[in-house]
Amino acid sequence: MTVVAEKVPKFRETIHIGAITERIKRNYYLDLTWLFDEYPIYDIRQAILRYWLDRSVPVPDQIADWIEQRVYDLKKEGTRAESGSYFWKDLLGWYVFNADSDYIFDRNVDLVSRAIEFAIKITKDGFADDVGFIYRSDILKIIAGRLERTPHIYQSPKMPSLKPFLKSFLVQEYESKHGIIDYELVGVKRVIRCAIAVKDWEFLPLIEKVLFKLRNQKKPERYEFRKEIEILESLAFLKEAVRLFKEKQKVEE
Repeated sequence: MTVVAEKVPKFRETIHIGAITERIKRNYYLDLTWLFDEYPIYDIRQAILRYWLDRSVPVPDQIADWIEQRVYDLKKEGTRAESGSYFWKDLLGWYVFNADSDYIFDRNVDLVSRAIEFAIKITKDGFADDVGFIYRSDILKIIAGRLERTPHIYQSPKMPSLKPFLKSFLVQEYESKHGIIDYELVGVKRVIRCAIAVKDWEFLPLIEKVLFKLRNQKKPERYEFRKEIEILESLAFLKEAVRLFKEKQKVEE
């Protein structure tokens, strides 16, 4: 077989994939989950995920089982999107951000509570392997984004894992035998912003403990200007958070 003859099938396959991705963008297909499974091809799967995410397509409750299984499957594959994110993370983000919140206070299907509980669950069952903290932080970012956008869902009685999950990022910092290494306190700050968005002032004692530890821990032997700035900024943020939470508690007494 000549070189040209070998390239023809590959060229035709490329044309075929291009046609499918264009149809995805034009909302040609009724069932993208079927297409996702039928064509486990990078370009097609990425196009489907981008379509769901970019258009904030509502998540149908009948595909919740499919989404949850595919998150696990994609995690095993470890495929990254062009944006640098993982496919499993994009799918989980779509699930959490676009799950319907109309039924959080009645007996009907409550998809947003299910999505958030699922996101928290996968941080506990070996999903993240040896870099669990990174994935916990990624999942916190997804959940925090949803809470800040629709804070009323925090009142759902169907998410018993949510508050302990949020608190765990604060507890992790002040209970650690080591000093606070992440001077930027990205997870802690994200949780505090969440607590403010949902107006839960019960986080105050935990914030005070993190502040106390950061304020009193031994400074690094080697002076680094950038780290010093990060510490000062985090201290200022925590102090302001403590002040705000105390003020809000007094108002509600």
